[in-house]
Parts: sequence; C-alpha cells; structure tokens
Amino acid sequence: GGIGAWVLEVAARDAASWQAARGTDLAVHVNISECQLVDPGLARQVSGLHQRHGLAEGTLTLEITEEMLVGDTAAS
Repeated sequence: GGIGAWVLEVAARDAASWQAARGTDLAVHVNISECQLVDPGLARQVSGLHQRHGLAEGTLTLEITEEMLVGDTAAS
C-alpha cells in the first residue's frame, strides 16, 4: 500500500498509455523503496499491474539503490 503502490500504479497506467500511442512495448523503470523490496507481495503486485493494464511482462523494471544493498554500515 501507500505511496510506493501508487507510484507503481501510475507507472503502469502511463506505460499502457505510451504503448498504445506508440504501438510498441517499452520498459518503464521505477525506483522502489526498501519496504517494497522486502514485501512478499511485491511480485504478485507487479504481475497484477501488468495484467490489469495489458502490459507485456517485463514492462515495469524495478530499480533499487546501492544503499539498499549495502545497508547501514555505520551500525557495524
């Protein structure tokens, strides 16, 4: 839920609109939060967006920051 889900929804809706206007598939890259990354329902959510908006699988490319991978090194 929250703003992360809203951002994904808007990205999917816009991608569908752009694809319809251009007549071709394109990828849309979306930065996700750490909370979204650890959400066990994220894959289902993204798959549902693809289906609901008629997008080819892989249209939404999820991006994470390097900070998410490194974590809080100051706490070490």
